Amino acid sequence: YPDDKTVVRAGTTLPIRWRVHGTEPASFGSVQIRLVQHGTGVVKRVIAASTAGSANQYAWEIPCDQAPGDFFISVVRAHKSGEVMTGSDWLEGAGPPKGFVRIQQPLAGGGACPGKGTSLHTEL
Repeated sequence: YPDDKTVVRAGTTLPIRWRVHGTEPASFGSVQIRLVQHGTGVVKRVIAASTAGSANQYAWEIPCDQAPGDFFISVVRAHKSGEVMTGSDWLEGAGPPKGFVRIQQPLAGGGACPGKGTSLHTEL
């Protein structure tokens, strides 16, 4: 997750989920989670530099200053050396993503972003 067209607003939380394949989850190590610009493949933000791969989930609190746009979430395995491996067989979610996330500006009127933002999470 997200695995389809998901719309969220800056200042809200987006659940990110993945599955580990072909190895014992406890010995999998860590993953890096990235926000990748749709259409360009450019990494716009490292959401989590290192989080437990066996957790299979991460709650991303989208920063209020996150630029709006269409993105993919990329989850990649991090080697012990700190090197990141992409396209891994061990990780569902590595390689081409299934869907994209559209991040919109916060709504005016309060919420998580001062002077802006209310939670909104919908499907396109």
